[in-house]
Amino acid sequence: MHLKFELILNLTTLLLIGSGVTIPLIDQLLIERKRKQLGYLISMISLILALLLNVLLIFSKEILSSEMLIVDNFGTIIVMAAIFSALLILIASVSEVRSWSTSTSYYSLIPIALLGIYYISFADDILLIFTSWMLTSVASYVIAGLRKDENSVEGAIKYSIMGMLSTITMLYAIALLYGVSGTTNLHEIGKILKLLDEEKILLVKISLIMFIASLGFKFGVFPFHTWLPDVYGGVHPICVAYLAGVVEILPIAAFVRLLSIFSAVPTLQNTCIFSTFMFSILTMIFGNIVALVQSNIQRMLAYSTIAHAGYFLVGFTAFSITRPILGIPASILGLQGIALHLITYIIAKTGLFITLSYILRKIGSVDLISIRNLGKILPITSFSASILLLSLMGVPPLIGFWSKLLLFLSVAGEYPLLTLIAALNSGISVAYYIVIIKNMYFTQNSTAVQHLERIKDPEVIIMIITSLLTIILGLGIAPYIAAYTTSLK
Repeated sequence: MHLKFELILNLTTLLLIGSGVTIPLIDQLLIERKRKQLGYLISMISLILALLLNVLLIFSKEILSSEMLIVDNFGTIIVMAAIFSALLILIASVSEVRSWSTSTSYYSLIPIALLGIYYISFADDILLIFTSWMLTSVASYVIAGLRKDENSVEGAIKYSIMGMLSTITMLYAIALLYGVSGTTNLHEIGKILKLLDEEKILLVKISLIMFIASLGFKFGVFPFHTWLPDVYGGVHPICVAYLAGVVEILPIAAFVRLLSIFSAVPTLQNTCIFSTFMFSILTMIFGNIVALVQSNIQRMLAYSTIAHAGYFLVGFTAFSITRPILGIPASILGLQGIALHLITYIIAKTGLFITLSYILRKIGSVDLISIRNLGKILPITSFSASILLLSLMGVPPLIGFWSKLLLFLSVAGEYPLLTLIAALNSGISVAYYIVIIKNMYFTQNSTAVQHLERIKDPEVIIMIITSLLTIILGLGIAPYIAAYTTSLK
């Protein structure tokens, strides 16, 4: 690997792990107020420096690889989005988290969890995928319960139990794959799988299904979703903003790295297509239908997350399709759609859960009834949330329109039925997203209107940033991001 880029990776690692380890150490040395302030500053500085360092990767002219890492355009885009999102959440959380007794733990766990996402985005080895998975997973279980209220503790316990099942399933999948191939390097595994006989390919198919199941647990894929509504719908929204806006990158990045290898093997393509096809349909339908009947906005967005897992699986289905769409290979179009929709999803979920945290702090509830007339009470918050919801609906010209267009188009040539079902589900989602907007603007509340919003509040600033990004990226920049994701350096 080129010395300059090896230096970037090493410095990023030192920044993230260094801040994560240093913050707990100062816990015993300073008074409570100062250690919270210093912990916040250390975490923020480490994320800003990591973001600036990794901007240099965008200007690389070549794909850099080693035995365990491959620094390509897809990984670069995902890493930049993850660090940026973590930074936004850290800034937005300062008003809420500083009153927690566990605030220093929160500030230290954000960079530590991010380190696992950083390496899994560049992973070219199943052992690196597993160790990155473990690092981020364990940190995310703790983050879920940091608020220490009953719902957060219950959600964290469920999250950790289901996470352990997911990890065990992945370990079995890795053992099977290593037993058949004799190597942990993904590209070497890809070459070996093409030469295997039918008996060994059967073991690889079992490994593939187990990988999909283990990643599906973390991803919220039906029927492995059972933990997600209680965690995303019950844990404090500022913690969920990190779980949904950053940690969710973990299974998607792993899916891309693994499925791109499996789908390139002719004897595995049918298994890949059938699995992703069926899971996609079930996940989209379940997530959207259950979201329709929710009265709590946070739980509604939790089921929306499940539905979006189904949209991502549409793009993964395209990985095994060889027929081109509009002159572009379907697999390339699918990868572009996944990358772009991941950016859409990160921005929207980060902004929306920060919005819910702010509403909870100002009003005390996130039920549909409690947000009536919110457009007058919190005008900037309501407008920003509306933009993000419209993006998740896929309304042009917002970035969500472009990402859904690429995802649905990627399978249109080979599996038009899947495109139709995905489009219908996207239409169903409009019904519950629009209810939130309707309650904010077109339903009156009996209580007197009080302007509770302050432009200098960190949450409001971040909400403005996420809504502006949604608009700006949709106005012509999104296609260039998609093209960059799959272009050769």
